[in-house]
Amino acid sequence: MDENKRRGLVIALLFFAYNGITLNATDHELYEIIMLIAQSKISGKESALFFKNNALPASAERSMQ
Repeated sequence: MDENKRRGLVIALLFFAYNGITLNATDHELYEIIMLIAQSKISGKESALFFKNNALPASAERSMQ
């Protein structure tokens, strides 16, 4: 994964964390979604759906551990 993709993912994760949200996704799943976005293989709507479906309030993520 090149620098721009890593930077984009870090910014997205920081945005979620700042807003009290964690992603219930593995590193592999995050890698796959970022690569699909970068290669224009999925639409913005599809990528938003991935993040929406995997978003958890930070407190819910901690209680699942």
